[in-house]
Amino acid sequence: MNIKRNQQVDGSPRIQRRRGAVITSAVALLSFGGMFAVAQPASATVTTTCTGSGYKCDTTGYGKAANKSYWTMAPGHNCTNYVAYRLIQDGMPPNITWLHNGGDWAREARKHHIPVDKTPTVGSVAQWNSGAGGVSSSGHVAYVTAVSADSITVAEDNYPAGPNQIRVITRTDPGWPSNFIHFSVAPAAGAAVNPTADQWQVFVTNYQQAF
Repeated sequence: MNIKRNQQVDGSPRIQRRRGAVITSAVALLSFGGMFAVAQPASATVTTTCTGSGYKCDTTGYGKAANKSYWTMAPGHNCTNYVAYRLIQDGMPPNITWLHNGGDWAREARKHHIPVDKTPTVGSVAQWNSGAGGVSSSGHVAYVTAVSADSITVAEDNYPAGPNQIRVITRTDPGWPSNFIHFSVAPAAGAAVNPTADQWQVFVTNYQQAF
């Protein structure tokens, strides 16, 4: 085989020296591997902290009132009826008629001047669009009871079917809500979720203008 003078072939001293340098570098990295921490992504989890038959996870009295329709929603185990009940408890009007399936809530809220964004607050509504995060084509809504730097806690009914329950959802989980709807202003830490008279009047004014 004819080889040019400056050409190197496998097994030549130049290649052997390069291989030796690579091996030495690899050993050095392994030796000092403990000094370099690789950041791991936050764990994506959904934890159900309370579930069971009936309404045992709810502490607001919905179990005794579930046979009544709120905001024209179907009574009983129904995510929209439960959230409507919670919002009425917070001071929202009892006669809203323009909300239907959970997947439609964000769109309808925007039409009626209700703030919708990607930021959870205590007292806001976690809303999933149709089919988002594994929910059904009807979508889903839940009531946000707690917010931390990396998760939310929601109280909900009929997810995926059946009892009232409490879940903790991390921000990195595929089941994170599509939107958050702010029917009432977020309270200060430890304060009750309840709009002031001025905030309530703004809501009523916007509602009247929409119709």
